[in-house]
This record gives sequence, C-alpha cells and structure tokens, in this order.
Amino acid sequence: MRKIGLIAGNGIIQVIGDLLEKQNKAGLKIEQFPVHFKAIAVDLMEGKQVTLDKGDLGTVLRATSAFPGVFAPLILNDQMLVDGGVLNNLPIPDMRKEDVDFIIAVDVAREHEKKPPRNMIEVVYRSYSLMTAERKHGSLHMADLVIRPEVGQYAAFDFTKIKECIAAGEEAAESLIPELTRIIAEG
Repeated sequence: MRKIGLIAGNGIIQVIGDLLEKQNKAGLKIEQFPVHFKAIAVDLMEGKQVTLDKGDLGTVLRATSAFPGVFAPLILNDQMLVDGGVLNNLPIPDMRKEDVDFIIAVDVAREHEKKPPRNMIEVVYRSYSLMTAERKHGSLHMADLVIRPEVGQYAAFDFTKIKECIAAGEEAAESLIPELTRIIAEG
C-alpha cells in the first residue's frame, strides 16, 4: 500500500499495552472495562462515523487518533479508520442518544496561538482545530464532567512529551475525583 500518512502511528498500540500491563490489565478488552467506553472514528471508505466499543483498547485508540495526513489510517476489517474529529470532534450529543448514564469529556485543546506554525504538521493541526472548535464548544457543556489536562505548553504531535501529557491527564483527572464523587452521590 502507498504511504498514506507521514507516520504509521502504530506506536500507540504499544504504549497503551505497556500502560495496561503496568496496571495488571494486559489483554483486557473494552467490553470488559468496569466503566463503559466508546470512541469515535470515521470510516473513509463509507464516509461515516463509527462507534468503537469492543476489542483491544490500543487498536481502538490507534484508529481514533489517526489524524489525517499525519498518521496513516487504521485498516480494520473492511474499514479505513481515521480520527473521529473529521466528522464529529466531541460526540456528546450522539452519546446522549445511547444508553449512557454519565459522560466524561476530555478537552486537550490549546488556546489559539497567534504565532506562525513552525512546520506542515502544525499548519494541518491548527487548521483542523479551527474547523472543529465551534462544534466542540457547543458540545462541551453537555458533558457531565470535563477533564482539562494542562498540556497547552506542548506542541501538537511532540512525541517526546508523551509521559508529561499522560501525567497531566492523570493529575487533571485525579483533581476531579471529589467533584465526581459528589455528582455520583447526588445522582
């Protein structure tokens, strides 16, 4: 197959596998999670949104993080999957239509930068972010809880900062445990 992304993108499968192994959860399938998990991707063959809620977490995250032009799409069965943001960057209204009790959204958007992009990837990312910003802002208020990791200081696609981004996500999530506990108690 021709090269259809600057980066193959398969490293995420290994990173997720390593993280699950550290938690003694290696091999755990999404449908076995104690909390329901769904991710959105887009099938480029059909031009439609696809909900991923079964199978290997690394594979699912590989599909939904396949940022077009940067990461190669994931070929899965007869589908060519890319980042769900192509059609729906924050699918909270879709999740509200399903049997979902509580929605946690994660907002990793950075503030719009006034300085020029440094490379082609930053041009693509910034353009994509601008295209999806309005829809995201309209959906964020529909989440029951929004986690906002402090990752704005890291450049998009700076893979040397993966550990820092994960730590920022963990810190942001942990800081919301009291609020989550309160919301569940009131539930």
